[in-house]
Amino acid sequence: MKIRQDRRSYYIFLLLTISSSVLTLLIGIGMGWLNLQNTIEGRGRDFHKLLLTLDSLYLSPLSHNNQTILAIIEEQMDKPAIARGEPALNAVWNAAYRLRAEPAYLFFYNMATNRLDTYPHWAPNEPYNPKVRPWYQALLAEGGDSQLIGPYREFNSGDWMLSYTRRVRNHDGAILGLLIADIPVDRIHERLQQSLKDVGVGLRVLHHQTGELITEIYPERFPPSGDGSHASSSWQILHHGQQLNYRNGESLLDLQLYLPASLFMESVLGTLRLIVLPMVLLFGLSLASLTVLILIFRAEQRLVAKLLAGEDPEVLHQRLSTWFSRDVLARAHLLRHEQMANREALLTDPLTGILNRRAFDLDLASTRNQASALTLMLLDVDRFKEVNDQFGHQEGDRVLIAVARQLREVMQPALSYRIGGDEFAVLTAERRAAVLLDSVQRLQHALRRLTPGSVTVSIGIATVDDSRDSGLFELADASLYRSKQHGRDGWTLRTAHGDWFNSGSPPVFNVPSETGSRPAAAPKADTSTPPGG
Repeated sequence: MKIRQDRRSYYIFLLLTISSSVLTLLIGIGMGWLNLQNTIEGRGRDFHKLLLTLDSLYLSPLSHNNQTILAIIEEQMDKPAIARGEPALNAVWNAAYRLRAEPAYLFFYNMATNRLDTYPHWAPNEPYNPKVRPWYQALLAEGGDSQLIGPYREFNSGDWMLSYTRRVRNHDGAILGLLIADIPVDRIHERLQQSLKDVGVGLRVLHHQTGELITEIYPERFPPSGDGSHASSSWQILHHGQQLNYRNGESLLDLQLYLPASLFMESVLGTLRLIVLPMVLLFGLSLASLTVLILIFRAEQRLVAKLLAGEDPEVLHQRLSTWFSRDVLARAHLLRHEQMANREALLTDPLTGILNRRAFDLDLASTRNQASALTLMLLDVDRFKEVNDQFGHQEGDRVLIAVARQLREVMQPALSYRIGGDEFAVLTAERRAAVLLDSVQRLQHALRRLTPGSVTVSIGIATVDDSRDSGLFELADASLYRSKQHGRDGWTLRTAHGDWFNSGSPPVFNVPSETGSRPAAAPKADTSTPPGG
């Protein structure tokens, strides 16, 4: 009876464990679906903001600019003279033309004389009848005096054009003619195409009143049948994409943005990677852990059974302590070893074997928690590109390896880093100028013996009394810049006292002390201007 109860408890425990694992998987799938829906809604909001941005930054200002200019020209027109048949052009036209966001032709059509005044001068290529041009309908159409006409073909070039028009009336309200501001559709197309170059969506610009297509940006991204225009649910959007519409009665230019399904599929894959896949792996891990736990329980039961059968308790104790505990310790030791190996690989430059930029940033940041003296050297290999170009990148790599080796040998116990292509850094607590410059000279002498040719470096050195000074890197970089200004193959030192020295005017130092490195004499200091003043 006791055995049956134990087995029943065992199966109940197994069922609960499997159920919890399945529940975890279902929760993960549910979270993934909610995250996907939030992502789709967020994408829709972001791209709706993009539509507002395109309209507010370009289309609405373009409309407002042209309509304002037409209004200004109308105010300055000599309407009695125009009624008598005189030309409408005056000095205002030139200024208005220069103020346009998209410079193109300005026109005035005089109904009484059937004459077209243009600025700049424009002449048709063949007999021209204004009354059959599309913009002429603005004189006859009902509604306000300002309208948007187009798109239509320009008479001479055949290019697609839009025209903002404004009817001009005399003092008694009779129509004198029509002011026209042309806008090449290609200009609008180019501006919008540049804005959407790397966005991955398609855009249509439509006439607000007629719904006619003005231009289409990246038409290949639109579905052939317009399936995305009515997609509302998440499944439909994932299959057909999504279409967003923005209607603007002020600029008379409506926008239609299409988001391809591929944009949302990226979100699906991201959700699978970040939520669902880890949950599936967690489910598998739970089952594997359950299996291992069952094996452990059974092994312990067998050991207990042997103990009850009369086997030596001391021997069983050793077996119990080594079978499980020692294995756990061995695994922990192995994981620790792998962690240390991974950390070393993460902080080591694979080419030169010295520390890399990541280690440099970590070490420099850690020093800012201490109030101690610190010196930073920045080194650039002079004309390293010429070495690569003349001898090849393999030889360039050998030079970098040799420079790193010399840094290790000469600058120890300081820490050496490769922080860029041919850029190196050294961090040390040594701040005595005489000691630092002695190391620098030995390093330069060793590098000049390298091949190919003579390898030289430009060195910038900065020392601070308080390592919490956040400007240490900038000071060392300024020193390096001065070294390059002085012709390379040299050094520049900025002491903790704020003095500047370089290899062109080396200072004379006292015997190195532990407290400072002020020069015994008063050598000529470097007064050239570092970057940033």
